[in-house]
Formats: sequence, C-alpha cells, structure tokens
Amino acid sequence: MKAIEVTGINKSFGDLEVLDNISILVEKNHFVSILGPSGCGKSTLFNIISGLQLPDSGRILINGKDFKGKTGRISYMHQKDLLLPWKTVLDNVCIPLILKKIPLPDARKTAVGYFKSFGLEGFEDAYPSQLSGGMRQRAALLRTFLFASDIMMLDEPFGALDAITRSKMHLWLMNICSKYQPSVLFITHDIDEAILLSDKIYLFTKRPARIKKTIGVNIPRPRSQDVLTSSQFQALKAEVINLLYEEAEENGNNLGNNMSL
Repeated sequence: MKAIEVTGINKSFGDLEVLDNISILVEKNHFVSILGPSGCGKSTLFNIISGLQLPDSGRILINGKDFKGKTGRISYMHQKDLLLPWKTVLDNVCIPLILKKIPLPDARKTAVGYFKSFGLEGFEDAYPSQLSGGMRQRAALLRTFLFASDIMMLDEPFGALDAITRSKMHLWLMNICSKYQPSVLFITHDIDEAILLSDKIYLFTKRPARIKKTIGVNIPRPRSQDVLTSSQFQALKAEVINLLYEEAEENGNNLGNNMSL
C-alpha cells in the first residue's frame, strides 16, 4: 500500500528552478530517506507534500487520495524542536490534540500514555529549558506523532545533536518505528544515518533537484550500531559516496562542503 506517492513534481521561484520532475514513493510502514546536498530543494519538496506550498506541476497522493495544496494530513517535524518555552513538556506535546478540539484533560491523558515509550517518563512537568538536546527532540517527535502517527515527515531532526547523542537517537527511533510502524519520509545529509535508518534512499542532485538514483537498503531488521561495520553497509556506503563524487565532478563542486562522509 502506498502511503505517499509523489509524481512529476516541478517547482520554481521566479527564475530559480528548484525541483525538476521529482517522483518518490513511500510504501506503508517503510522508512524512506532523501539524501542530497544543502540547498537542493529537499525542504521545498516537504513543504509541497505537506500542502504548505503548491507545485508548478505534479501530483501528491496520500493513501491514494489527492492532497495537493491540502494541509493537516501528514505530521511534519523540522530540525529545530520548536517547543514553546513557557509550556511544560506535557502541554507542548498536547498541542496537536488541542488543535483537534480534544479537551485538555483528555489530551493530557492520551499524551502521557506515550511518555515511557518516547523516553520522557518523569519529565511531564518539566520545561524545555530543563531538557537535554536529545530529550527535546524526543518531545518534538512525540508531538509530531500525536498529530498524525501513521505518516510522518522528519526534516533533519538530529542534525544539531552531537555524534554520541545522535547515535543513541538513531537506535531509539528505530525502536519507535518497530513498535508503532509509521510510514516515514526523512531528510538527511548524513550517509551513515540514511543507510542505518532506511528501507530506501532517494539520492538527489544539486539544485534543481533531480533523482540521481534510488537505492534499496536490504539490510535485515532489527538493526544495531554493529551494522555500521558490516560488509553490506560498507558496500552501500561506497556506492553512495561514488555517486556523490560523480555528481560533484559533473558540476565542479567540492563534495566535502555538502555532505557528511
């Protein structure tokens, strides 16, 4: 079953061409990553899929229904956690339920039921300033999950975290996905992150973004950090790096400034 189907998306801003004939597919319960250089149009594509922007042409289907230009169906998490500093963690994650007209006591009761799974138990009454970076991201992801738990779009949610925290967050996110089975579309600049988390990777070119290659990640699940040193992982990583260098050479770019290797 197709959770997200994007077909033939083109987008320009005046004379600036951003997306060129982008077609992607996220199957139900799959984790799909978009890997590409900074400024290539990945976030613009997310804005189009979420209905915040209209494409110049193309089609957006969510669970087989036309959602072009329509908001409110898919949850969307940005790199910054965007937690409100004057609200407790519990009331921050309740925001999407309140927006759905659920009374605050009921919203709090629903949200609290997920705090243990999301590693937030005991911090219901804390404020964002009292949380570590990883915990803030877990709170932001729970808020995203409560908006729409079946289909989530995550735009570099771990990009601002240190390497050790990010590594822990990868394992935690894989456990969350295993437990709740969402369909996830994920933006990253990090090759290791993309391979570790994903079932499929779309490799984008520089702007205007085109799909250079679609790469299937057939590493068995569940996965651990040990996967990073496996021969299958290293072969996939080498393939991605070679494609990125090929793209950089074609365009005369310095790859080291654009991608995490």
